[in-house]
Amino acid sequence: MIRSRALRNAILPALAALLALGSLRAFAVFQVSAAAEKSKAKYLAALEKSQEKYSEAAELHFGAHLKELETVLDAETKAGRLDVAVAVRDELQRLKSEGAPVYAEVPPTSLRIATARLVGTWHVAFPGGVTRTYIVDGKGGVRFVDEKRVAKLKGQPKELLVDFDDGKIERWNLADGRLFVEHWDPKAGYPNKQPTAISVGTKLSN
Repeated sequence: MIRSRALRNAILPALAALLALGSLRAFAVFQVSAAAEKSKAKYLAALEKSQEKYSEAAELHFGAHLKELETVLDAETKAGRLDVAVAVRDELQRLKSEGAPVYAEVPPTSLRIATARLVGTWHVAFPGGVTRTYIVDGKGGVRFVDEKRVAKLKGQPKELLVDFDDGKIERWNLADGRLFVEHWDPKAGYPNKQPTAISVGTKLSN
């Protein structure tokens, strides 16, 4: 209790000033945070727009490059330069299997956002002609249609794992609208060993 009126009159205004200063600082922090969030949203929107433009341009130039290589292949074959023709053919096959260079997706900030981007039906082609059909629901459930197995998307937003409890494990990444699947068989090899297979999936429906 402050007994002296003079002392109390001196201290109370100072306390009020300190409280006001604290409130102003808190308000300033809130304003900075709001501005930062606004800037972040603008930045992510710009990235998404640039991704769309890049993908369109990449597909256009990629297709033109393939056509030119096919013309070169035809010319070299007719000219009897078979070694060159074989090299061009191999390059064509490699490019067609890989597809146009991708522009990485804006990294998801939560498992919920990462899951939402994957909702739908996916057709995944593995080497050797093996294909799989996956259906992903809004809660992160994954149904492996071909073998009637189910799993749940787990892990981190940038490293999603799928385990169908069959002794194997997969790591999923989404880039440029395509699903890149790294497959470990057996799953004990994850993550220290190289994946036993890598495949690319295309979305059939939402």
